[in-house]
This record gives sequence, structure tokens and C-alpha cells, in this order.
Amino acid sequence: MKKSNSFTPDWERFEIECTNFLNSKFNNLGFNFIRKGSTDSTETDITISKNGVELASIEAKMPNSQAGQIVVLIENDKFVFSQASVAPNNIFTQSIIDYINDNFQEYNNVSTSSIKIDLDEDILYSRIVEHYTNVKKSAFFITGDIRTGHKAIFKCAELKNYFSISAVLRRKRSGTSDLPKKYRDSHLPKIDESLSNKSIYITDTDEKNNKLYVTLNEEIKETSSQYITCEDFDIFLAAESGSTYRVKKRSNTNNPNIMFELSLKFTLNEDIGLEKFNNYLNSL
Repeated sequence: MKKSNSFTPDWERFEIECTNFLNSKFNNLGFNFIRKGSTDSTETDITISKNGVELASIEAKMPNSQAGQIVVLIENDKFVFSQASVAPNNIFTQSIIDYINDNFQEYNNVSTSSIKIDLDEDILYSRIVEHYTNVKKSAFFITGDIRTGHKAIFKCAELKNYFSISAVLRRKRSGTSDLPKKYRDSHLPKIDESLSNKSIYITDTDEKNNKLYVTLNEEIKETSSQYITCEDFDIFLAAESGSTYRVKKRSNTNNPNIMFELSLKFTLNEDIGLEKFNNYLNSL
């Protein structure tokens, strides 16, 4: 049973659309494109396989989208890199942190409202390209024009030719992680109790790769019901497929984050980059 569209966010539909596009255009070469992306930002978006062997990956970016973030802490009146960041520190990340430290009075009262980081765009582009090529191990991006339906496929190093970039600093909840095993017995009844107010009940549980999944008697129709308040921390039920949900622990931290935003520079009136990507595939 497929997940209802009402529970499918725009970015996820876009990834599915891009995966279908790639399979329709390049399947005749013997390649298979599989969507791997999820709310887990460490996962690549789409893998490229041939004869069952995973060879490479490609990242899908909506025309207006985020492109990663850096978690920072304030210690002794300066910003420092946080190990809670998905990607390791590097020269470009440190250059951005140095900039906000050089302008500390402008950024030290950071709240949930965004403060623009007016740094040399080349440093921002370099940070993004380095992240996707060296951390996520992707050589190409695919994007699309929502209005025309056309797609563009281009090398990560060509990001500047297709997208405008900006960076902001704001406080943001650190996100979610899988519910640790030590909490599962104590918190499953709390989940069941919260959902029972909506006449929804857990019918099955499953553990795979240290992840906990619950199957319910029906899909959750109100997004607010996916958030469950507990005494020690909150729980989020991340929709998987049908009435199955992955149980996540919400973080209570609210640290400053450097966030990168991309915006497609022009209208796509035709598909771009297919021949170059075709040549890349044949080189694998």
C-alpha cells in the first residue's frame, strides 16, 4: 500500500519524480536508479546501479531548496563548530564560522529568525560542492522546473551556473534520531495512549537496523498527531508507507545553525545535460 499523497512532502514527491525521469531516460543503458533519500540527511538521494551493483549516486534539488547546515555553539563569546553537525569541519566551514565571529555583535543574539550571512559567495558554493562530492559521494545534481516540468542534470562543480546561493544563521531544533532501545518498552505505551484518543492503535512493531517501526490500524490523518509529548522528550512518528511509521526521538536542543539555501537561476524550457550524463554513465 502506498503512502497517501497527503503525507508526502513536496521534496519527497520531487525525488520520486526525478528517479522516475532518470529511469525513463537511461534505463535502456542497463542502469537502475533507486531513490534512497529520506528525512535522514546523511543518506544520498538516488543511487545508480547496474547488474545489482551500486556504482554512484545523484542528488535531487528542488528549484528552491536547502543544501545542508552547520550546527554551531556559542562558547566564551565566540561561535565554534559543533560535532552535532552532519558533515565534518573543513576549511570552507571554518571560513564561514570565522566570518560570523568577526561580526560577532551582529550574530550573537541569534534567534529563530534568520540573519543573512553576507560572505563571499564563492566560499558558500565551495562548501556545498565539497559536502556533496566528498561527504555524500555524489558527482551530479538533478533539478527541475516546477512550471515547465523540464529537468537539468549537471556536475556538482557546476552548481554556480544553475543556482543562486545564500546562507543564514538562526536557531533551530537539532532534529530527530531513532528512539534508543532503552526507551522502547517505556515509551510504546505512551505512543499507544496518545493515539488512542484518535481511535488509532498500534497493531504491530518491528525492529530493523536499530530502528523501531510501528504499524497502526489506520494512517494518521492529522500531522499534529504524529508529535507525541512525553515527560522527558517528545516523539515523532515519521511516515514510512501505508500505516507504518518510524519512531523518532525529538531533540530538546535549540542551537544556532548556519543554513544554506539554493534558488534556480532561470526557467528550464528544455531538458539539459542528458548527453553529458549519458557519457558519465557509460564511463562507470
